[in-house]
Amino acid sequence: MNHRPDDLKALFQRLQERNVEREVEINRHFGTATADALRQRIHPVQNPMRGVPTLERGVFKSLTPMLRARFEYAGSWINATPGHTWLSTSEMEQIWDNTELLEQIGLRQADWANSPPASAPGNQVSVFSLNSQQCEEVYLLWDEALSCEPSVVSYISNYEEQFRNLADFVLFCTQ
Repeated sequence: MNHRPDDLKALFQRLQERNVEREVEINRHFGTATADALRQRIHPVQNPMRGVPTLERGVFKSLTPMLRARFEYAGSWINATPGHTWLSTSEMEQIWDNTELLEQIGLRQADWANSPPASAPGNQVSVFSLNSQQCEEVYLLWDEALSCEPSVVSYISNYEEQFRNLADFVLFCTQ
């Protein structure tokens, strides 16, 4: 299924609404402090001049239509999914110099043989989202031979989920 930018914007808006619903539910069951910790915060849009950084220093992928829609909607999106920050392109680039995050990615590479960092070259993998406290990541896996859009692979709560593209991932997150 092809997704137009307007479709994706509507998906992002639905995710934002779903997060508010989750926050109310969490507040009701666990209290304000927990809900505050999971409150989403959307930072201003940045211009991803060079594209999307990969794990290989200095290598950028061109913005695809779906990723263009994502980065036109928000820069960094804290708690876009509970506990996860969807990174801005500048934050993705900062990973190259962040020893702690590189160690986290290295653990994924060592412990999950089929994970993107372990199974694909660094120039075909981007970190899309992080929860560094829980050692969880969401990756973009670039395979231009299969699709112009990268697939999405998430590692959350010791589970791996694979999605054909960003729209499928966002649809999953709105459930």
